[in-house]
Amino acid sequence: SVLAIALALAYRRRPSAEAAAVGGEGSDSDRWAVLDNAKFWLMLGVIVLQWTNFHGLAGHTEVSNCLSPWCTRSFAFISGALWPTEPIAQDFHGTTIKIAVPLLLHCTVVAPTILFVVKYHTAPDFHNMPQNVWHRLFFAEEPETWYLFALIQWRFWAALLGRIGLVTRLVFSLVLAAIGGYSGVTALMFSRAIVAFPMFIVGQIFPLHAALSRLPQTRISIALGVILLGSLCAVQTCEASRWLMDGIPVHDWAADAPIETVDGVKLVAWRVYWFRGLFRNMLELVKCLVFLLLCCPRSPGFTADFGKHTLY
Repeated sequence: SVLAIALALAYRRRPSAEAAAVGGEGSDSDRWAVLDNAKFWLMLGVIVLQWTNFHGLAGHTEVSNCLSPWCTRSFAFISGALWPTEPIAQDFHGTTIKIAVPLLLHCTVVAPTILFVVKYHTAPDFHNMPQNVWHRLFFAEEPETWYLFALIQWRFWAALLGRIGLVTRLVFSLVLAAIGGYSGVTALMFSRAIVAFPMFIVGQIFPLHAALSRLPQTRISIALGVILLGSLCAVQTCEASRWLMDGIPVHDWAADAPIETVDGVKLVAWRVYWFRGLFRNMLELVKCLVFLLLCCPRSPGFTADFGKHTLY
């Protein structure tokens, strides 16, 4: 169905490449081709990650350490860039129809019946279905749905912060992430969502349009971006940096932070563990910006048509 949609879009009248690349006048509903292209390539990275994990290929750990946090944090940044700083009722209506309703349908109908039959080659377990539905809805037990739970929460939280200043909004999101990372709340994937919330806010306030306009894409810039991105991934996954990266949480850190106490007082390492979460966000933000500003294609095309139909 996605392929059919993409092929149908190929026959539609396209906007000028320059206008659609950065959004603005003349673009298709003000969409940014660079963000649609980015969503396609990041989703491809997620597929590669899942494929290496499923087949247990050598080097999967290194691929996961590089791709998993980068792709999810970049998706958070892009989702923030595409979400208005002061959303209106129509925006929340779109969230309900395009994300909440399909997610509810998946957790209550598709996963317990159709996917159960496909995975286990047997009739659905109707006896335990209420419990399975409960866990899918409130604890996001399926790893492929966690981002949708997070996206709904990010949009709601951002709306609550929408009328305060940009800097204050960012500081508020950092404080929420620092505190929430310790919570260990698995319901609705709260802990995982809250630690990545600053990336969503940065996506909202970062002047991406101006940055893209001032950094024209050339062969030199693409080569530089590939070198920088490759170097960051190599440093992140090499043996020499393992002592550092092994202590950096991928998502929340409730299960990672040391909780030992001395005379009833928690160690300082526990109290400042959120700095590691902040470092993770900063590292993935740098990779995200290098990719968007230097490497990612900016023109409308086949990959952009696919990318615009993702849920992120």
